[in-house]
Amino acid sequence: MAMRCRACNSRQTRVSSTDVYDDHQRRYIRCLDCGSQFITIERYSKPKPGPKPGSTRRNLNYGLKGETNPRSILTDSDIYAIRQAYDQGLTYSQVKARFGIASSHYYRIGKRITWTHLPERSCHDRRSAA
Repeated sequence: MAMRCRACNSRQTRVSSTDVYDDHQRRYIRCLDCGSQFITIERYSKPKPGPKPGSTRRNLNYGLKGETNPRSILTDSDIYAIRQAYDQGLTYSQVKARFGIASSHYYRIGKRITWTHLPERSCHDRRSAA
């Protein structure tokens, strides 16, 4: 939607820059026909989603690794099972119904790129888990 020029009522206007603040934003607009410039101030009727004011962390779950993160779907035992399936050479299509994850995630878990905070299971750990 084009803004109308306040001087000549033309719709040939362009936003040259926008400044965003916590409770409003300012758009600096110029008219292509008469060359006049003006500013609009748009206030938000609802607060914007995001971190609470004064918070320094954007993601409050940052730093919670593995199953301690509330957004995690997989458990530590699932990760060990996925790693074992990857090491055995099972394809993603053979594993996808059990865990419901994307093929790229299966690859990253199998290659130990993600979930690196979990140590490798030793032979003793594997026998006790079976």
